[in-house]
Amino acid sequence: MKHLAAAIAVAAAAVTASAIAGPAPTAAAWHVPDPPFAASALAIQRLTDAQLAGQRVIYSYPGLTPPRALLRAIRQGEAAGVIFFAGNISSPAQLATVAGELQRADASRRNPVRAPLLLMIDQEGGIVRRLPGPPDLSEKQIGQAADAAVQARLAGAGAAATLLSAGLNVVTGETGAGKTMVVSGLGLLLGVRADAGLVRTGAKAGTFVEIKNSDIGPGAKVPHLSYIGDADVGEGTNLGASTITANYDGQNKHRTTIGKHVRSSVHVSFVAPVRVGDESYTGAGSVIDEDVPPGALGIARARQTNKEGYAERREDERRKAAQG
Repeated sequence: MKHLAAAIAVAAAAVTASAIAGPAPTAAAWHVPDPPFAASALAIQRLTDAQLAGQRVIYSYPGLTPPRALLRAIRQGEAAGVIFFAGNISSPAQLATVAGELQRADASRRNPVRAPLLLMIDQEGGIVRRLPGPPDLSEKQIGQAADAAVQARLAGAGAAATLLSAGLNVVTGETGAGKTMVVSGLGLLLGVRADAGLVRTGAKAGTFVEIKNSDIGPGAKVPHLSYIGDADVGEGTNLGASTITANYDGQNKHRTTIGKHVRSSVHVSFVAPVRVGDESYTGAGSVIDEDVPPGALGIARARQTNKEGYAERREDERRKAAQG
């Protein structure tokens, strides 16, 4: 694999082209059936360690032509998919040819993995587009539109058409075009959680985010590296990177209620059941296990202590030990 570019694991909030192109979801919920490509437990048991590891990896490569090493990895079931960047694309027709070559490799008899090869591109809309064509509006523009729900559906259908024309099947990046769902893994573990809940109009779920049984309000953001389970997140709230809702006490699951326009900062754990009031703040690194009143700042962490001269004392101890 030394000829490949660095492998990257992508667990972005994403929607498959076929899911985007479907009927608009109801306001109450979006139920998604089990993925048709879910592999059986028996099939998974038959995979080698290299194949199991490979099904958690999305590859990139330099230039317009897929390297032989990448094609070989795909034929052997050791790659979950490929993500394409600007340097991989000269035209939609060229990309469609490449996609066809990768899919033929995936169909090899040597490949025991019977799941779609993920062919991914960043086609969020607005100025963030790898291919010419819809969606024309960005997520922010869609959320601000008077007919946001209509624009979200048009953006989704347009993105699906753009991807399908190039032989691709996954949009990567932050998805805020209407009520989108969040994938919780890659390759054999790729699947839209039927119990994910709602990511409402204008809301964003970023990279390495898992959402379960939750309602992410309009315009709210869950940017990166977070787990939001059994939670209600209010309109316009911004949850900082590495936000966790500790929803399970070992016997029962509990809900976290986060109000409107809350700012959580980074590395915050909400220990449910807990309520965070509208327009409140939480300090970075806090473990919030008591309710935070509206407009308040909740801080729950040990106070920092600096030990002056510590490095010098350690060095003295090291020298004395070395001298016997």
